[in-house]
Amino acid sequence: TTVVGRPPCMEKYKTMSDPTAEQALALVKSEPRTAIELAQGIVSGASSSVEKARAYWALGLASHELGRNTDALEYLKLGRELAPRELACRIDVSRSAVESAMGMTNEALARLATMIDHDIPGIAGLAVSQRGLIRLYAGEAVEALEDLESSLPLLEQAGDELPAIARVRSNIGFGLTLLGRYREAVASLEQALVEAEATQQATVAAAARQNLGYAQAQLGELPQALHSLEQARVQQLALGDVSRLMTALYDDLAETYRLAGLTSDAVRYARVASWTARQSDNVERQAFAEYRRAVCLLEHGNAKSAVDAGSRAASLFDRIGRDLWRQRAELVAAEASTADDLAPDQLERITTLVESLTHRGQLNESRRLVNRVAHRLVDSARTAEAHRLLTRQRRTVETASEAVNEGTGSESLLDKLEVSYQQVLTEAADGGDPQLLLAEARALIGEHNLSLGDQELRAGAARLTERFRSLALRQALATTGESTDGTAGQTDSADQARAIVQAEEEWRAIALNLPRAVAPNDDETAELLVELRKANRTESDSDDHDTSHDAAQSAQHRADRRADLEDQLRLRSMTARSSTRPSRLADSHSGTRSIVDHTVNQLVDSVAIEWIEHQGALVGVRIAPDGSMRMWTAGTQSEALRLSRFIHQSLGDINLATNTETAAAALADLTEDCAELRRVLWPDEPDPWLERSADEHGAPARPLVLSPPVALMALPWRLIAGSDLAPADVTLTPSIEHWHRRKLTPASSDALFDSAAVIAGPGLSGVVNDEAVVKRVLPHVDVIGAGEAACERVKDVLTSARYVHLACHGLFRPESPRFSSLTMADGPLTLFELDWLERVPDVVMLAACDSGKVSTRPGGELLGTAPALLASGASTVIAPICPVRDSEVSEVLVPFYEALHKGPSAAARVMDEALLGERPELIATASAFQVTGASLQFES
Repeated sequence: TTVVGRPPCMEKYKTMSDPTAEQALALVKSEPRTAIELAQGIVSGASSSVEKARAYWALGLASHELGRNTDALEYLKLGRELAPRELACRIDVSRSAVESAMGMTNEALARLATMIDHDIPGIAGLAVSQRGLIRLYAGEAVEALEDLESSLPLLEQAGDELPAIARVRSNIGFGLTLLGRYREAVASLEQALVEAEATQQATVAAAARQNLGYAQAQLGELPQALHSLEQARVQQLALGDVSRLMTALYDDLAETYRLAGLTSDAVRYARVASWTARQSDNVERQAFAEYRRAVCLLEHGNAKSAVDAGSRAASLFDRIGRDLWRQRAELVAAEASTADDLAPDQLERITTLVESLTHRGQLNESRRLVNRVAHRLVDSARTAEAHRLLTRQRRTVETASEAVNEGTGSESLLDKLEVSYQQVLTEAADGGDPQLLLAEARALIGEHNLSLGDQELRAGAARLTERFRSLALRQALATTGESTDGTAGQTDSADQARAIVQAEEEWRAIALNLPRAVAPNDDETAELLVELRKANRTESDSDDHDTSHDAAQSAQHRADRRADLEDQLRLRSMTARSSTRPSRLADSHSGTRSIVDHTVNQLVDSVAIEWIEHQGALVGVRIAPDGSMRMWTAGTQSEALRLSRFIHQSLGDINLATNTETAAAALADLTEDCAELRRVLWPDEPDPWLERSADEHGAPARPLVLSPPVALMALPWRLIAGSDLAPADVTLTPSIEHWHRRKLTPASSDALFDSAAVIAGPGLSGVVNDEAVVKRVLPHVDVIGAGEAACERVKDVLTSARYVHLACHGLFRPESPRFSSLTMADGPLTLFELDWLERVPDVVMLAACDSGKVSTRPGGELLGTAPALLASGASTVIAPICPVRDSEVSEVLVPFYEALHKGPSAAARVMDEALLGERPELIATASAFQVTGASLQFES
């Protein structure tokens, strides 16, 4: 939401013929540049020394807001020389704030000390509260709170300091957040917000709302936090030129998105905060912005840039005398610079800084850092060092417990998770069995995720989920004969393989069982969706060949409009908790000891393989119908990802090829890369359950159920698991447990196909479905043509039919998967809307480009059209993993429908006949369609 212009109450001062210093002071926070213009006029024209003193005071305060602290100090000195005693004291309070921002903290505190026992209660209260604020920014949160709280009675006694009371209350709330007392902070800030609005202090209200958002974020209440921060942003934009305040707000937005695990957004907001601070020439805000940027870059995985940003922040904090924050910045830079190896001197430096943070009351900050460092030590098999670090930190906390008020963050789910995580780390470092603690952690993460609702806001819990999972896998490997080099050795022991599958599936279940969050299904949301469809249609209808300046501006305006509409819809889903409905998989996780047994019972003649990523390596586990299991070390995750990129490039080259020779060359590359990835992932030694068939083609003898890591889901697995001459019979699943829960073998097709629909979107160049062929299998099919397939009608069909074929164009957006879409007659049908549906078809054929692609959030949660349908109750989704050409889609789907009476899985195998032909474009199209979910086929 963008607010243009300034409020009328401020605009009127621009036209006043005889402005006063009081009016200039009123504009200091909201429009500092305007305040300077008015105050300069008063200084040059006023005859009263008191009026001039107040004008200089306004000039000093406004200059401070703009970061021009040297000018501010000079103006305040001039004002003090002209001011009477009481006004001079008030100017001295402001002067101490400027001196503190310039690194002259001792001078500022000495100046305030002379006024703390002032005979006028209001001045004494202002002096005490300003000392508290200086201590707050110096990192002395406990002492700062004492000052701020003791200043309130003095200000109340004065009787005319209501605006100052609101400001102090807001600062108390901020101080409570620094000590981890978030629930108390929320209460204080809500009261400050009421008082600020009652005294018409728009800037204080905006700051209180911003701090409220920060406290809510630390509590893990991210939907409420983003709502508060968004309101604060609107308020501050309405106030006009408040670059210093906006820098702090962007900083908080970056932190909130970091907690959400959305590190790309976090880095973007941190960059904006840094740029805004540099524009305003405010060293203090630059330092904080660079610090936040360093933290976000570190979690985003950009260690080099994190070191640079952390070092810049440390240098800036040193310039302004912020010793604690300098240490925190140095600590981030030190952590980022260590890469994967922690030298003893680096570890000692980090530990010393952690102890300093703990003694200064930064308990939660130090605990998080110790957990991250200790985890890296455990992963490097340096458990003795990890144990010493954890023990030393625990003793430091006990020593400083009176100062840091141990346990103050206990109301925060994120803090509870960090405490739980440290307990698991300690147990692992001691060589114990943390299984009970891990089970408690899973329950706590489940509570946290349910409290959030929106699948894009799993917060820091998502990253902690990854670390808990890593520890669980390491524990499973360590207790099942892990080899000395830290990798799993080849073994035929079912018990050993079972342990790692159990550990992995318990954590995959968390990601799969998350609730689907939607915006309220009301008129306002519906109107936003209509506007979004219009914006997308306008963009698609525009002339791409028009490169004029006006056309470029128009395109930028459309893009901004679309982004604004998406932000509004996203915010509505984040803050509408009552609309959140649980996933249909929410109760699917059976007892942790029965996952493999249930899978074996469902396999019949199939063989299941699950690949598990641990510390960059891939471990494969095979489960056979007779219950036997095998575990082996596959290649590295990075090697598999490299080959997957080559495979997608080859698929794209085939689709774009303009002649036979080019297509044939790309097909040769595709075949070679698929064979190479198979060599990376499959065991080196022969396995009777994975043997090839005896015929000349050498395809796998049994159907395969494959569960790879999320990053490897969208690949042509029938080609990878097959041979050069014969594709494999493959069903893909995000989880072995998900597969056995969804696997169905109905007696006939009547129950499924009595309710079926074919939906065609606009702009298709080929005949995507042969109606006569479809009706031969689906006699009751409801065909909705391209001109009739409006989004609302399509959603009605999806909630009523049991089998749906969607033939349309599609768009996958990895940066924002919930706005991936299927193109309908009136615009895009987004995944955002599919989450609304009370039910979905049992089987969905998505003949739409990229609709089989997936993205993941921290913690392993899948996002994409196919995963959304599966999570909402669909048994099977058949969708392409890359762009496909309309004409070839039509050709491969005819044999699919001719065989559909045998079931979707059997029909998909018939499409594989195209893979045995000589047409590269047909081979690419057929291999792109992936069966995900249940292996659904019918009895003869």
